[in-house]
Amino acid sequence: MKNVKQYLTALMIGLILTAVFPSPTVAQVNTSGFSLQALDVDGQTVVPYFELDGDFGSQIEGQVYIVNRGNETGTVDLYAVDADTGGTGGTVLKMRNDAKTGAGNWIEIERDQLTLGPGEGKFVSFVVHVPNSVRAGTHLGDIVMEPASEVVDVQNEAGNEISFKVDIQTRTAVAVQINLPGTAVEQLDVLNLAFGGHDSQQILYLNLRNSGTELLRPSGSLVILDEAGERVQNSRFRIDTFLPDTEIEYPIYIESEALIAGNYTADLSLRYGETGQTYTNQLDFSISEASNVQIFEGRDALESPIPNQADAITQERPMWQWLMFGGLAVILMGLAGYLGVSLFDLEKIRQSRKNQVLSN
Repeated sequence: MKNVKQYLTALMIGLILTAVFPSPTVAQVNTSGFSLQALDVDGQTVVPYFELDGDFGSQIEGQVYIVNRGNETGTVDLYAVDADTGGTGGTVLKMRNDAKTGAGNWIEIERDQLTLGPGEGKFVSFVVHVPNSVRAGTHLGDIVMEPASEVVDVQNEAGNEISFKVDIQTRTAVAVQINLPGTAVEQLDVLNLAFGGHDSQQILYLNLRNSGTELLRPSGSLVILDEAGERVQNSRFRIDTFLPDTEIEYPIYIESEALIAGNYTADLSLRYGETGQTYTNQLDFSISEASNVQIFEGRDALESPIPNQADAITQERPMWQWLMFGGLAVILMGLAGYLGVSLFDLEKIRQSRKNQVLSN
């Protein structure tokens, strides 16, 4: 019996150590820590981004400062790209190989590659060549820094187990905003409202275009009425920076209860610009049974598109937590067994003493 208890005790200690201190696998990143900074016109003050005032046909000069803060010599590529508006607003970078049709095509960097030793920094100049024939207002491009090569070495600390290397690319960018003279035009066009969705979530896509000359940050509301004129949804939204000459399909998610197949009217209200311009309109859209079947994968179209809490917890909990919970469950089972054996042992001792008393 003593051996059984010792075995159970050792088992529980081992399970506790396994659950609390799992064998670590670490990622060692072998790359130089470069940073890219925008400098003001004085060439000394660091600014978040460039905001340059120019004229048609002019040239605007600027500088970035690049420093290697790592402990290895490294090389970075430098290039310019156009900026764009993200799907939900905000500025995003176009890719290196994308055609440059905007301000990214105006930016000429003095060098396209730079090698720096540990702790070394250098100033890199650039020139913005503003075309003669271009619209007035705000234009946006980006100067991008990208490591010429970057490797992640993943290995297990515990021993000579599987090890591999992954080539990755990271980009650091600084925005270049160019302001050209002329009459400021704040104009937001509503092109369409379309119904769609996926993964049990209905979505209305509001197709918008900034056809003016200035950056916009619109806000608005969308009230949805069914065929009987009853309000079934009321959504409010705020869109981040919306660049001129760009177009997006802004997603508005149907919340609480999904919409059944049928015809609907959406009362749209928008507010935008420094002058507080407003836009109101009624837009019609329809939902087919086939669309709902595709979105909800055959489930009841009236089912809420928001998953229940139990499903959300199951989907979001990481694997290490499930392993930990499993280990704790085994520990509790072992503890229960240990207590059971101990109680059995005590009962046996008590019975033996009782027999001795009776025999005396």
